[in-house]
Amino acid sequence: MKKKLIRLKEILAEESSETKDMLFVLLRIAKRDKIDDAEKDAALKQFQDILKLVGLGALIALPAGTILVFAVIKLGQRYKIDVLPSAMSATDDTVEIEPTDDNIHESLNEKSPS
Repeated sequence: MKKKLIRLKEILAEESSETKDMLFVLLRIAKRDKIDDAEKDAALKQFQDILKLVGLGALIALPAGTILVFAVIKLGQRYKIDVLPSAMSATDDTVEIEPTDDNIHESLNEKSPS
């Protein structure tokens, strides 16, 4: 579990850095500075990642949201739709999330009041 939390921290740090770079590119666009295609593509890719995170975050906010996130990720894998941000999906050591009975029971137990 500790390794997963460390990996999550690394992913969030990478996303934060990429978002900062995207904001600098957008600032340069607002100042009407010239940007090259690579910078523009990187900024667009990061914006897509932000939208993916917002979508997954919205699902988590719903009742039984953890289960919904597992289902969306699984459906995305089945239909070859990339629903995870690039920092989570482009790594060699990415662990595929399988909605097992244990995961579902753990998420239900977390949601139920004690």
